[in-house]
Amino acid sequence: MKALGFIIIELLIVVVVIGILATIAIPAYQDYTIRARVTEGLSLASAAKQTVSETTQVKNGVLPADNNAAGYSPPAATPSVSSINIQNGQITIAYTPLAGNGTIILTPTVQSGGEMIWDCRAGTLPDKYRPSTCRGGNATQGTNSGTGGDSGAGGNSGSGGNSNTERDWLWWLWWLFGR
Repeated sequence: MKALGFIIIELLIVVVVIGILATIAIPAYQDYTIRARVTEGLSLASAAKQTVSETTQVKNGVLPADNNAAGYSPPAATPSVSSINIQNGQITIAYTPLAGNGTIILTPTVQSGGEMIWDCRAGTLPDKYRPSTCRGGNATQGTNSGTGGDSGAGGNSGSGGNSNTERDWLWWLWWLFGR
């Protein structure tokens, strides 16, 4: 009977540890999947960036007014991206609820040599879902040369969640059970 009580306590401890790990892992995974879907939208917008860059170069620095003026045909909606549109040279990526239910606005700035710099900090999508290059404190999200080549689709370097808290929990778990 004494051994049975010991086994039940061990099982309860294991259940608590699994619960703690799940409370850390599940939200981090959900944020990760949303960030991956946001990156899909930025990839889909690369054709629009190239079109705006080429149109601006052909029209001597004048940004296209809309999709028609740029000669841009937006891609079909996906489960993550509801639309991509050009308005006064700015590209607006509208995301579905699966991808954070917000927008990222890519704003071009034409440099003196014809180079185009893209800023992606505008829009309603929360920073925690944006690639690190599109969060509030960063200045640009890549460049387009005058030739129309795209070198700034955006990457995802965020770790998701609060890594200090995760490390603290992992340290405590190691201290309690791993020594």
